[in-house]
Amino acid sequence: MLYTCENARQFGPEYRKWQGIPGIERTAKGRLFAVWYSGNVGERLGNFCPLAQSDDDGQTWTDPVAAAYAGEQARAYDPCIWIDPQGRLWFFWSVMSPKLDNAVYAAVCDDPDADTLEWGEARYIGAEVMMNKPTVLRNGDWLLPVAVWRDGVTVTVQLDKGCVTQAAQRLSFVYRSRDNGETFERLGGADVPERGFDEHMVVEKNDGTLWMLVRTGYGIGQAFSRDGGATWEGEGDSGLGGPCSRFHIRRLQSGNLLLINHVNFDGRNNLTALLSRDDGASWEGGLLLDGRRPVSYPDAVQAPDGTIYAIYDRERSGAKEILMAKFTEEDILAGKHVSELGQRMKMVTKLGEYSPRDPGFLRPANLMNDAPAAGLHYAREPVLRRMPDGSLFCVFLTGGTGEPQNENYAAATRSFDDGETWTKLAPLFKHSKRGVWATELFTGGEQPCLFVHTYNAETGYYEIKAHRSFSTDGAAWSDPVSVPGGHSNVSVRQGIALSNGDWLFPVYWQVSGNTWEMTLETFNATKHFHSGALISDNQGENFQLCGDLRPGGEPAVPLNRLWEPNCVEAEPGHVIMLMRASGTGFLYRSDSFDYGRTWTSPAATDIPSPGTKLSLAKIGDRIVLAHNPNPTDGWDYRTDLSVWVSDDSMETWKTKIPLVAPGVRMFYPHMFADDEKQTLYLACENARQSYLLKIPYADIIS
Repeated sequence: MLYTCENARQFGPEYRKWQGIPGIERTAKGRLFAVWYSGNVGERLGNFCPLAQSDDDGQTWTDPVAAAYAGEQARAYDPCIWIDPQGRLWFFWSVMSPKLDNAVYAAVCDDPDADTLEWGEARYIGAEVMMNKPTVLRNGDWLLPVAVWRDGVTVTVQLDKGCVTQAAQRLSFVYRSRDNGETFERLGGADVPERGFDEHMVVEKNDGTLWMLVRTGYGIGQAFSRDGGATWEGEGDSGLGGPCSRFHIRRLQSGNLLLINHVNFDGRNNLTALLSRDDGASWEGGLLLDGRRPVSYPDAVQAPDGTIYAIYDRERSGAKEILMAKFTEEDILAGKHVSELGQRMKMVTKLGEYSPRDPGFLRPANLMNDAPAAGLHYAREPVLRRMPDGSLFCVFLTGGTGEPQNENYAAATRSFDDGETWTKLAPLFKHSKRGVWATELFTGGEQPCLFVHTYNAETGYYEIKAHRSFSTDGAAWSDPVSVPGGHSNVSVRQGIALSNGDWLFPVYWQVSGNTWEMTLETFNATKHFHSGALISDNQGENFQLCGDLRPGGEPAVPLNRLWEPNCVEAEPGHVIMLMRASGTGFLYRSDSFDYGRTWTSPAATDIPSPGTKLSLAKIGDRIVLAHNPNPTDGWDYRTDLSVWVSDDSMETWKTKIPLVAPGVRMFYPHMFADDEKQTLYLACENARQSYLLKIPYADIIS
């Protein structure tokens, strides 16, 4: 969930279309850190939080040195950075997902001044959102401002209903630690009228009362606690005003209070620093940090010499700027920069034209599509083939904010110059009521045949229906019709033509498992999948379903998932099927010695897999496997995409070719071997972009 060092380069500026919601910190030795969030095309699934640093007092900033990211089916958002009393750097971020708990996570760097930052494991803090810095009380307690939003955890209409909070209490909470962050306990919370996104902060007043300020529809609300945060009272309007936006308040070294808020505002403009010398009863001065609109979401930190560093954003999708200002209490009271330390509007990061960075390929790779640039949330699962006219054709899953959703559809792109350039990604098949997904493009017959599926996302893939569409030129496709023989309740994968002339398509299907009341919730909880093969001995006129490969033996497969199978004919009649076996850390294998009619019991291989798709091809007598050789299961571990080569029916793998740098996420390969061009063509993706690699046979054979 936390990407560091080289792995963070995939979150650099060329990879971002928008950015905002920043935070800032400073070490005792003077290193500055800045954090914000970005990803996708706005505040939605696929967001991530990059962390940058500056060693010259903010004159220049690095590309990300770390980044929080929870995948394309989740949001990592509302980051916060904080130096604790022990000098450690805490990196907090929140995660929102239809499939995960909505929660706050943190990772700690013990030495934030080190040349290379070393981070501890990401750890769960609590539910559900935290944006602002903790407060250290005079008795040593830490208080973290963690909220459960009043109206449920949703931000945009694109988010799935599953993102809505299930928490029984929806309050502006505080979490307390009395052991320097070893453990946290939730105390009480306030319910300030008209609060929405909370973004609350806590100040300890001179008499020991805790003063909570909360973002509200009328500006800034308030509440008070006289028992260390266990209970809260006096919820109401603070009178500080504001355009319903984030503010910042903190106790300065002098004992005075700093407030950064919008003053005399017309929207989110006139971001101003104010000072209180009477514990918040009144406010003086007024240093205008930025009068433009929109500028928003300030955070601040104070250096030992009294300099205050404030960070904020401007036009998240327009100017796309994160800016920093430096000032002192003297500047605030004067209403202008009068100190030598003051400085206005120093750029932290500004995005130019969006151009996704090479994510770390070790050999040439051509960009096939860029979903964010096309205004899409994602484009996944490329299916690549060469058409009869010599062009390359690739189909993708997209639409909606993730899958399975009934808004999903199949889109396609095409290359007429052997993959150097690609046409704009365009819809290929949509359905008015059901999700659409194309999983295989078979070119071994008289006409290219595309297998197109529909499903009712309310039951996952339980109601999947397989169809076929044909084309002569790739420009026009026939209306999809059901796969013949009554075998339509399957997902059809990469087909092969066998040595006896038969066609074999590996398939998998979902079974009801422990419940026949299938809903999306029970689908996500069970996902019982079996695998088999559709075989045709008459060029696709009809098919026979062979095999019912289900988990068994040792080790057991969690949740009974054997799916996304792929096949290769090792020698005449001997077909090997490899299957994704989620939760095991390895691929599973079954063999057929009669052209796919019967199969051995599935068994675990020693081929590592993080629970993701693989692709198989044949080059002469060699079997080629494209996969992610990582034994740790999960989305974050779909890294180290490689091609392995075997010349002994997968008993050993004598050649292993890494395609990306270590730790880089790139997955869902789909490949075919082109004997005429002596080249292996491989498509892969990272959910946002898809790429084509062309690997010469000579590299594989050698």
